[in-house]
Amino acid sequence: MDTRSLRAAPTIPRSTSGWDGGKEAGGRKQYVMVDCLGLLLVVMVTAASVQDRDAAGPVPARLRARFRKIQLVRADGGYAGRLVVWAAEKLHLGDRRAR
Repeated sequence: MDTRSLRAAPTIPRSTSGWDGGKEAGGRKQYVMVDCLGLLLVVMVTAASVQDRDAAGPVPARLRARFRKIQLVRADGGYAGRLVVWAAEKLHLGDRRAR
């Protein structure tokens, strides 16, 4: 699971775009989950001003709803904290060896 900020075209309304201060990019932010081959499993797009940890909750939930057999999710370091605990407890996504 990772995030990237993308520049939005000038025709994109300001209500759906923003400024990502960490990456110094204006536009939208794309949350992506891929499998070990790099094939796209889940994608979600928000304004770039939305914090990664705040918007990333629906992404693993969508993954769990569509792919029941997935047991382990690796994420960028920006997703530490409550999101990791929530995904492990509620969605049963995590490292089985750590349980």
